[in-house]
Formats: sequence, C-alpha cells, structure tokens
Amino acid sequence: MYRLSIESPDPKRISPEQIEMMFSDADTTCILYLKGDYYKFVTLDRESAKVKVVNQYDPVSNKIYDYVLKDSTSDPFVMQHENTTAMSVFKKRKAGREKASILGEPCEAVILDYGSHYTMLYFSHRYKVISGDIRKDAPSFLQYLRECEAVPLKIVMSGGGAVHNLIFEAIEIMEGPLDPNVFNLPK
Repeated sequence: MYRLSIESPDPKRISPEQIEMMFSDADTTCILYLKGDYYKFVTLDRESAKVKVVNQYDPVSNKIYDYVLKDSTSDPFVMQHENTTAMSVFKKRKAGREKASILGEPCEAVILDYGSHYTMLYFSHRYKVISGDIRKDAPSFLQYLRECEAVPLKIVMSGGGAVHNLIFEAIEIMEGPLDPNVFNLPK
C-alpha cells in the first residue's frame, strides 16, 4: 500500500501552500496487487476509502487499462487503454548519495531518465522480485520492478513540464496469496 502525495520540486517558485491549493484532493492511498508481470494499482479516496481509479496492466494484450466503476452495479467506464511498447526508452543511473529509510528498511536509489522527465526509485533488496518474469516492453511501473529487481518503496516522478512531483511512498507491505480473480479485467 502506498500513500500518494504531491510536492513542489522548487519551493522558491511554487510554495507548498500553492501546491496544496492546486492539488488538495491528490493526497490518497493506493493499493498495488502484483504477481509476475500482472499488476493492478487501485487508487482510493483517502477519507472514504472508495475506489477512485484503477490502473491495470494485462500482459496478454500488453495494454494498460484505466477505469472507474461508477457504482457496484454498473459497467466500468474505461478512460484509456494503450499499447505500451513506446514507453520503455530511458537511461538508468545511480542516484549518487541519495539514500532513505522507508518502513524501517535502508534503501538505495536509482534514476530512470526519460529525457523530458525522470523517475527516482528507492528500494530495499528485502522486497526482491523475479525480474525475469517481466517483459522488456512492459509499461513503466513494471520497468521500475525490472530495474530495481525489487518493489520500489518510494517513487518520485518529476519533470515533463509539471509544476509538481508525484510521490508514491510505501506505508505497508503484505505478502501472501491473492484472490485468483484480482487481475480479471472488467467486461
């Protein structure tokens, strides 16, 4: 489980108060379901815990699906689905002296530089993943797993003209069996 927050990359240019005003509803909780090269990222409303958006990767079609269930009896509203093959060009570099402790785990950091934007990943080898299960042309979140060979405990997405950094920081990790239907796509 991650906490999603937004911060200013340059507090001299845009203050934390301005960021709070512009993105007041962005402070949310996200649940990541992961098995091999399947993932499902469920964003919840922080106050009500209701599902806001689901981001799901289907390795069979090699597509990402973003959708919202309007209510429990309705069909899902598919916001987008895209082929992910063009999203995998980046340069990987060590993050220098950047280190952190997340969930009590000492973390290393790497930067994936996409040219116009970058993503910094903090990870601990305690939460290793088998990266050979993940296809080379998989979408960005799975690229993070491939490059770290671990579940990222903190993800900082910056650049691309954005006035903010998007930050996902792990607040809880649960390992164990998943419901076999968790990766079923809505009809």
